[in-house]
Amino acid sequence: MVYEDYEPYDKDKITADGELPFGDYPKLEKYGEWSRDPQADYDVKTFKRNYGEPMHIFYDLYMSPRYDISYKPQTPYWLQGVILFGTFFSFVGGFALCEYYDIRFTVAKVPSEKQFPYQGKVHYTFEPAE
Repeated sequence: MVYEDYEPYDKDKITADGELPFGDYPKLEKYGEWSRDPQADYDVKTFKRNYGEPMHIFYDLYMSPRYDISYKPQTPYWLQGVILFGTFFSFVGGFALCEYYDIRFTVAKVPSEKQFPYQGKVHYTFEPAE
């Protein structure tokens, strides 16, 4: 890390983000592993890290199977909620209408007579073979 880029955490007080004092540990940008370039050539490909790269103080929280702080959803959260509840209430409304108008969708098979290739011919018996 270049000396000009080094900025330590405050040693005596809790920061505005509610973080505890961490001594002279460098204050680094928060990013998750999923946000890093997947095509880059890393020393440790599993964690998308290079040797000697400084780690954030909460690195264990931003690892790949955990929360990605820099994630930006493609669909806004309000639209996701509208889609979720719209789909749910559409199904509930559809079932309510089917109950109200007594609409039944059956999938039961209608019984029919057994079909054999030749009528009157014995295909098998339970008698012992001679």
